[in-house]
Amino acid sequence: MDDAQKNRIMLVQELEYNMQNIIAQKNAISSQLMEIDNTLSELNNYQGEVHSIVGPVMIVSDKDKVIKDLNSRKEVISLRLQKIEKQEEDIKKKYDNIQKEVIRDMNSKRGE
Repeated sequence: MDDAQKNRIMLVQELEYNMQNIIAQKNAISSQLMEIDNTLSELNNYQGEVHSIVGPVMIVSDKDKVIKDLNSRKEVISLRLQKIEKQEEDIKKKYDNIQKEVIRDMNSKRGE
């Protein structure tokens, strides 16, 4: 196995590691979005007093302001999710291309 093949194999391993990290981030962000959606749904159906947690203190808050803040946060998190999905797509493409090269190299060495 020559240096170029070793480098490609190391790159494949690095991309696999990066993909695992991206998937973990994507799952965490998706969970946050789901939590925000559930909270917004509950708030829209709720008629009572709304409270927010500020540091270690719970305070009465304006329902419309809380909904506005949650929608703003949801927008920011959605953009982050889109960015992560783009990174995931880029890593998948690189991974597939390099993996094909490694397999092609290994098959050509066997044929020699």
